[in-house]
Amino acid sequence: MLVLRRLTPRVFDPSQPPNQDHPESWKVFGVCETENPLSLRFLRSLSEKGWSDTDKRAALGAAMKLIHRAQSGQSIENQFDAKQCHWADEFKIYNKKTKKIWRLWLGGVVRIYFCYGADKSIVVAWPIRKREDSLTEKEKCELRAVFGEFFEAQDKSKIKYIMMDER
Repeated sequence: MLVLRRLTPRVFDPSQPPNQDHPESWKVFGVCETENPLSLRFLRSLSEKGWSDTDKRAALGAAMKLIHRAQSGQSIENQFDAKQCHWADEFKIYNKKTKKIWRLWLGGVVRIYFCYGADKSIVVAWPIRKREDSLTEKEKCELRAVFGEFFEAQDKSKIKYIMMDER
């Protein structure tokens, strides 16, 4: 069972107001390692060795911008220029459908990777610090694995959603 946690501004900054969904809004989710909402991989990756405070702020800022832009209901790539948001990789999932992995970069070395799911959902992997645009083979494999798991779990209704709005 895949565990996804709803990402709202309050997950990253408890001082933010509660999320205001609209019927056309995209809902943004992050992958959890367990059913514990604190096991959100996005936040856990920021606590790994090597993340500077500047890079952490950039990752959190990019996540907040992604969440805010998702509220509009428009596709994320239509709200940024092509250098900031474009597809980074595509791969075939278990049922042979081709899916795209999108990259959001708002400057600096932090990039956020995500995929579009069914029912106006967006799933975010974790931030990656990179100085170049292209993904390494290892990064591609890791992202393909997590997003492949998401698409298979989505098709088989094997996702547990955690909807809490704060840390």
